[in-house]
Amino acid sequence: MAETKDTVKTQYRASLHPWYVTMEEYRNVLHDHTKTRLMNHSPFWNFMKIFYHGGMKKKDCKKVDEDIRRMINAYNVEQKGFMFGERLRIISVDDVSNIFGVPKEGVMLNAAAHITKPEGNFIINTYFKGDKVTKVMIDDALRVAIHDKKQQKPRDVVCLLTMSIFATFFFCGSGSTLS
Repeated sequence: MAETKDTVKTQYRASLHPWYVTMEEYRNVLHDHTKTRLMNHSPFWNFMKIFYHGGMKKKDCKKVDEDIRRMINAYNVEQKGFMFGERLRIISVDDVSNIFGVPKEGVMLNAAAHITKPEGNFIINTYFKGDKVTKVMIDDALRVAIHDKKQQKPRDVVCLLTMSIFATFFFCGSGSTLS
């Protein structure tokens, strides 16, 4: 469809597909009791368990412009919610907090600011060299952490899975770099 004055190309960054691929690749390895217990105690368990237990299918995880358009069209600005037929559905702070396991209060971060890589962090120092951490680097580190049976530490695996969520959904720049 050609873009006209009345149509705008949908642009968005979030996709469930990369996270789906990660969980599909490692689901069998993650069945280890220690890793499962650590994941269960992660603040992101409510989000992880949908994929871990196979609740999402590949076809449901791909970006589809029509889905985004339908969500935008269903949003009612005046009522600050989504209209589905005659029913208004509002996404609350509690909903976001429960789904992603993040606190409702805290310190505001400037997402546009450049933040240097922290020092003195075991995960960062062990798995990442250089100034930046990218999604590809996280995926590579996760692969190493999971498949190196001698060095495998369940806590590292869960930390890297959490970083993967961050890179996929929350702090991803256009180059898939954690900012």
